Amino acid sequence: MMLSSGFRAKRSKQEIQRRNRQMKVTKLLVNKKVAIPSKQRQALRAAVYQLERQLADGVQENIQAQLDSLSARIGRLRKLHPAEGDALSQRLKLARAAYKLLLNPVTVQVKPRPV
Repeated sequence: MMLSSGFRAKRSKQEIQRRNRQMKVTKLLVNKKVAIPSKQRQALRAAVYQLERQLADGVQENIQAQLDSLSARIGRLRKLHPAEGDALSQRLKLARAAYKLLLNPVTVQVKPRPV
């Protein structure tokens, strides 16, 4: 079809992948089933962990932007790896709740006991 239209495939952009190599199409693995590469999944887990550490240390810089970014990345992960995505989604939900507590701390007043 390309040749009949006057186009040719650019050989320098083509790669031949063997059976034991990762075949990627639009940043997704397509060997046996469509999947996100393990390095990207590992980086996402590490990003959630770093966010949890920042919240535990009380750091409030760019937390909302990180929460939004991680939420989108986890949504993409959940489409192809539901169990792993659900686990990270739960951790992110807890991190979001912790961030809200940092923004609006709850104060508890204790009434003195009558003597």
